[in-house]
Amino acid sequence: MNSGTHPPGKPAVHQDPGPREIASEQLLGPARQIRIFHRGEWYTLRRTANDKLILTK
Repeated sequence: MNSGTHPPGKPAVHQDPGPREIASEQLLGPARQIRIFHRGEWYTLRRTANDKLILTK
């Protein structure tokens, strides 16, 4: 019985869905910066006075 969506005898090919997109307003909200924890390290994503984004460690 084949419960997958690919033909029997053929390996499944996983398509990369591409990067996830999210608006900076959803991340930051009303704050000018947020902290992001990644692989044991903290990073700061900050919106500048010129409305640019800067990610620092």
